Amino acid sequence: RSDTFQIRAYGDTVNPVTGVIEGRAWCEAMVQRLPDYFDATQPPETAPDALNAVNRTYGRRFKVVHFQWLTSSNI
Repeated sequence: RSDTFQIRAYGDTVNPVTGVIEGRAWCEAMVQRLPDYFDATQPPETAPDALNAVNRTYGRRFKVVHFQWLTSSNI
């Protein structure tokens, strides 16, 4: 099974001397969680308690299927 997520993020830069915000950016990504584990040597149907250390740490694979920069009017 796989799931798809829409993620939005925001960031700004602040001048360390004046404390004034000098730049802003917004972005949006569509991310799909795939059935495969990060370490593909273990099949997707591997039980959670039988996972190796890499797959216990990182879990399933994710794929960015769409990415775009946004403007303040898109928010």
